[in-house]
Amino acid sequence: MKRFIYIVTILTLSACAAPPNPHLDWAQRLDAARKVNENWSADCTRDQVTNTRRCFAGTFDNRSRSFQVYFINDSGPFIGAGAHTFPGRRPEVRFDNDQSSMTIQDDAGVSSNRPQQSIVNRMLTAQTANLRAHTWPDGTRDSTINVGGFAQAWRRLGELRAGAPSASETIARP
Repeated sequence: MKRFIYIVTILTLSACAAPPNPHLDWAQRLDAARKVNENWSADCTRDQVTNTRRCFAGTFDNRSRSFQVYFINDSGPFIGAGAHTFPGRRPEVRFDNDQSSMTIQDDAGVSSNRPQQSIVNRMLTAQTANLRAHTWPDGTRDSTINVGGFAQAWRRLGELRAGAPSASETIARP
């Protein structure tokens, strides 16, 4: 009798399992296809209204500790620093043990972005980025981000910009 109850319980529980979620499956496949190495992902997305193509290489520990290099159509490279949302203030970054920080020209979209090849050049050999971003209304947030492996992500970003198929444009959305 115990065996019968056990089998009925297992069959009942397995019948109650949640059905597969096609959106979750798509997101997991997209995430895996974007992965360049342990720290970096790269891809291109296309705005369905403006037809603007945005290509990026980014490291995304979480929303407040993300760091990206991106291009909008043929303009860039631009730097996206964490959850920077404080208009009029600019994030700063200091790589490894550099003596001074570099100002990131991201002021939460108040003015037009300016390319920052000098930051990209430094990232090619850096291992850590000490980032200070400003989040409205919370204020200043400091974080340390592992940027190791960026050179490989930068190469992949170049391939994507040159026309290599991107994950977002080839993996069909459910």
